[in-house]
Amino acid sequence: MLNNFFKNLFGKKSKNEVKEKKKNFKFEVAGTFLGGRQANILKYFSKKIENKELILFENLKDSEIKTKKYLDEEIYEIPQNYEIKSNIADGLIKFVKEPNNEYDKNAIKVMIKGMGTVGYVPKNINVSFAKILENEEIKEVTATICGGEYKLWNGKKLKRERDDYSVTITISY
Repeated sequence: MLNNFFKNLFGKKSKNEVKEKKKNFKFEVAGTFLGGRQANILKYFSKKIENKELILFENLKDSEIKTKKYLDEEIYEIPQNYEIKSNIADGLIKFVKEPNNEYDKNAIKVMIKGMGTVGYVPKNINVSFAKILENEEIKEVTATICGGEYKLWNGKKLKRERDDYSVTITISY
């Protein structure tokens, strides 16, 4: 009771109440367009579509897209900024060091369950990222995926196009 009095009076928190400040580390995965990785990402989303786990094209019919509201706007098949969250222990997102990689002895492969290897931690940050993996307790990893097939109404024709998938990783530690 006296502790609460002083805490309220001085605005200080006890040692048990001090919260750790969460840090984030964010990067775009390199090489997502190499080695069949785009096809693996597409297969992952195709299964989600087949199992009716995703709302396609924002649940819009072609006739709804062909309006002024959606003129020159890309309406993607999968939700953009699709997130996969992992706590590392669950194995959904993995980081695998490759000391024998012929291009970079500090290479770190990025793997997502159901997609396999999606690329690598960029070479210019892989050493600092490796230190986070080794020294910090990672609380959460989020893979954010964008791209894929989209529809575009240009006022005359509804086109179907495709962007390469990209993967952005955010680590909270």
